[in-house]
Amino acid sequence: MNITHYDLFAGIGGFSLALEEVFNEAKINHIFCEWAEFPAAVLKKHWPNGIFYGDIADLVTDTNRQRYQDGIAKTETARRPLPVAEHVSSHTKRQTRLGHR
Repeated sequence: MNITHYDLFAGIGGFSLALEEVFNEAKINHIFCEWAEFPAAVLKKHWPNGIFYGDIADLVTDTNRQRYQDGIAKTETARRPLPVAEHVSSHTKRQTRLGHR
């Protein structure tokens, strides 16, 4: 089994270590994103064959470029939470209707 693991804001690689413990016989391709120097040095020491990015914007740019080169251009969607202002507004209206304020 081949696994590609994107470890965003990786720190010193706790999630990557846990992934290797769970899938110890799998081939895991690690892609790390960590901007702080010390954690990045720890990651490079423990996963020398990993791919490293310091800035998440660079990771996004390279990932998008690779998709189009491979001919895998596709649309992805993600659920986003409603803005806080909408929640506050509806909550205030509900309290007013119930006589609370």
